Amino acid sequence: MGAKMDMNKILKSWNIGNVSLIDPIPSNWGKTSLVITTDGRKFILKEKTNIAQTKQELELLSSLLNVGAQVAVPISAINGNHYILGKSKAYCLYQKLPGKVIEEHYTGNAISRARSFGKAIAFLHSCFLKCDNINGIKELKLIEQIQE
Repeated sequence: MGAKMDMNKILKSWNIGNVSLIDPIPSNWGKTSLVITTDGRKFILKEKTNIAQTKQELELLSSLLNVGAQVAVPISAINGNHYILGKSKAYCLYQKLPGKVIEEHYTGNAISRARSFGKAIAFLHSCFLKCDNINGIKELKLIEQIQE
């Protein structure tokens, strides 16, 4: 119960109103939770351990948004920052993007889904090419990363 109380305290750092649900989401990238407000708005709260990477992420996502990619940029907190410092972590809040997470890639319409993924990756790649030089972001080697 204490962890949920801490999360409610952290969420008061953003002007989102009252929270009705904080639900942990399984993630390979750290502690992530779905947050639903009493008026039905949905957010994603992410726990971060590296402020420098958090700032790089903000720069990258902002650049992608500016060139037309549908990305969730961290929401500014009441203090104007895009993250809040907790006891030993930082937290970022994002609006939840529409859609759902695909968990099983090889059932049902796998070929159609693969085609859609390919189009989305191509669009994202074209957006990256439109972004100005983004400091500290290493060159994306898509084929190597897919093979890994």
